[in-house]
Amino acid sequence: MKKLIFRGGAVVLILLVVTLAVVFFALNPIVKGLVESQGTAGTGVATTLEGVSLRPFRGAATLTGLSLANPEGFDGEIFNLGKADVKVNTLSVMGDEIVVPKVAIDGCTVRVAFKDGKLNVMELVNMLQGDGSEPAEEPAEDASGAGKSFVVNSLSVTNTKVLGEIALPGLSPQTIDLTIADIVKTDVRGAEMKDVINIVIETIMLNAAQGLGGVVPNLDVLMGDLEGLAGEKLQEVQGQLDNAAAGAEKKLDDALGGVEKKLGGFLEGLGKKKDE
Repeated sequence: MKKLIFRGGAVVLILLVVTLAVVFFALNPIVKGLVESQGTAGTGVATTLEGVSLRPFRGAATLTGLSLANPEGFDGEIFNLGKADVKVNTLSVMGDEIVVPKVAIDGCTVRVAFKDGKLNVMELVNMLQGDGSEPAEEPAEDASGAGKSFVVNSLSVTNTKVLGEIALPGLSPQTIDLTIADIVKTDVRGAEMKDVINIVIETIMLNAAQGLGGVVPNLDVLMGDLEGLAGEKLQEVQGQLDNAAAGAEKKLDDALGGVEKKLGGFLEGLGKKKDE
């Protein structure tokens, strides 16, 4: 009898391990497809992801090989991501807002190009801000998190290279090889994952444009004050983040105020009963 119980327990344990393994390996392509669809929706250009390594019991994931196609009129890719380490509050996945304590992006490459009087990084920025571009098709909402709001407590982007060759009219081609300043932001919020991706890519592109404005002065003759324009738009993005954070703080204050009011009424009621 004991042998039968032991064998039965062993079979159940093996089935449980196999089930967990199947679920674990099934999650990787699901997350990969979600990031690609949300990236395409958030940027307006084709987004591909090479690999996902999930560690669900630790609430962690590593994304590698994220690439964005160039805007229309330019060939190849404009952006390649080396690696992104992501931490997720696993309990928050069950709620309406997914909390991401940390996103650490390292080793990005922005490939710049100038063609027909247009700079690809600024063309993408215009698309991200919805300046005359066709909106990308919205992915269907599902239980995987596409329709949930997101908040990233800490975002960092380090070791970003800007590479390429810019040939201005009447001048010899200039090789671009620069590293832009690291980006650190807190409390990045979006109604959906695509909105967070939009903010991240826009910030990287604007920092790349600022860097170009400092090393290709002749570019300002055709583009205007590129460095100043990028800086102004970066301030707009920061203003949007500040407004989102202030709105979230107000919601929290209102919620806490409501709890405090109810608690005060409850205690007052207890006091009256005691007096009676």
